[in-house]
Amino acid sequence: MINLQNYPNISTYVQRKGGLKDGLLNKGIRKEWEASWERVTPQDLELFDREIVNGNEVFDAVVTPNFIMVYRFHCVKIIPVRDIIWMYARVVKSTMYFIPYNKTHSLLVLDRFGNWETLGSTNTGGFSKKTPGEDACQFIGSIIGQTRPGIVFGYSDELARLANKNLNQFVAMVDSKS
Repeated sequence: MINLQNYPNISTYVQRKGGLKDGLLNKGIRKEWEASWERVTPQDLELFDREIVNGNEVFDAVVTPNFIMVYRFHCVKIIPVRDIIWMYARVVKSTMYFIPYNKTHSLLVLDRFGNWETLGSTNTGGFSKKTPGEDACQFIGSIIGQTRPGIVFGYSDELARLANKNLNQFVAMVDSKS
């Protein structure tokens, strides 16, 4: 179990969302997310504890200039912005008899270790022109883009191939621009 007692602002935010709980439904994600905490130093947590007060909530995450914290299934994952290399919005259309009835908008993040994280999702109608995923991606980019300007925002098949076949080259490309 993660100990947040020394970080009152993070602890308050997590308690307001429902707290950290062990349960049958979150065992897998909790184990994975707690392992990710090993990459976050106490100095990182102190900085994030100061920043979270002015953080912006986007989907299931709170975003600050140096960190993104995802809260889902009574678990917490902190992603340092220094580790993020790619972020894009994904839209999945659902159809019935070739007629669209729903669109699911998700925001995906890839870190330098090859881990994908969904920052959250929302639904719109099948014919909706709304783009909440792209709007959220642009908003987050305006917050973290100054801290790490090399992060790639937006999707292309070329970027997907590079991320899947040569992650180290992708990381080097982002690091060289940051």
